[in-house]
Amino acid sequence: MSFLFGTPKLSREELGKCLTWLGQQYKFTGFQTKEADLHNNVVAKYGNSLGVGKEATTAMLQASTRQILAATEILSRMDRIYVPEAAALLHNQWRIVMNNFLAYSQATYTIMEALGEGLQPVLQQASLLRSALEDSRMHAEKEEKKFLKRLYDSGATMRDVQQLITNAERAVSSEAWQPRSSQ
Repeated sequence: MSFLFGTPKLSREELGKCLTWLGQQYKFTGFQTKEADLHNNVVAKYGNSLGVGKEATTAMLQASTRQILAATEILSRMDRIYVPEAAALLHNQWRIVMNNFLAYSQATYTIMEALGEGLQPVLQQASLLRSALEDSRMHAEKEEKKFLKRLYDSGATMRDVQQLITNAERAVSSEAWQPRSSQ
């Protein structure tokens, strides 16, 4: 939405709702980053021995499964939170990122499964999905900068945002943020 003299300031109530939403979004992105890092660590540890040993194959498939469960959990949580109108565009941008994360995670699992069975996987699809994930994340981060500017113009402080980040980091490290298997 474009206005003649910039974006209008948010009311105090709407600002509070946006900050609450942003705190949740930081948890989602923190959780996604944590899970991607865990997966990448397993790939670094076992990547060269995949298909050679059962331990490597099992570890890689478990890591890929966990990443799929994490993406599914994030999307489920994103669907259950209140999204203020002022945050709707950014929320949708991050939702695209998480959908791309899920698609990439599923492709990664398929690759690990093929390698574990001694087959030659098709890597092109995963490469395209990784590019889509990176591009969508770049767009979301660009939109987030605009959103933060609007929050700051409406009275939020850097300290407010830093507190949201700190709270998100604590939440992500807690047991409540472990991916859950479908029940």
